[in-house]
Amino acid sequence: MEEAAPLESGEYEFVFDDVLEVRLLDQGGGALVAYGLLGKLPEDDEERREKLLLALKGELGPWGAPARKVLSLDENDHRFFVYQKVDYSRLDASDFVGVMDAFVNDLESWSGYLGQSVRSSRVPPAFVFP
Repeated sequence: MEEAAPLESGEYEFVFDDVLEVRLLDQGGGALVAYGLLGKLPEDDEERREKLLLALKGELGPWGAPARKVLSLDENDHRFFVYQKVDYSRLDASDFVGVMDAFVNDLESWSGYLGQSVRSSRVPPAFVFP
């Protein structure tokens, strides 16, 4: 397997199951931010309200604080993202793979929970973890 090369933005991009795109951005000091796009809010007001309520319920439930993940909504284009800050300074390779595997599984679960399709994204995580 070839070593991953960063994008122009400095992020590393990985695609799982040909659908789930995960980006990693090194924050320095042994920390990085992993993030992935869940989908976009529907245009219909009632469907939008339903998705927002589902998102809030999920954020307060199994995928939010207990899992140390943050659900974010880009207010400009109404896309949902999941972010997780990872302190990799104390992880060996196997532990890091486990953390990333759990992140991808949670991303897939969130996507299914919200009934969203996953699409490619180019939004940096700086507005969540400055």
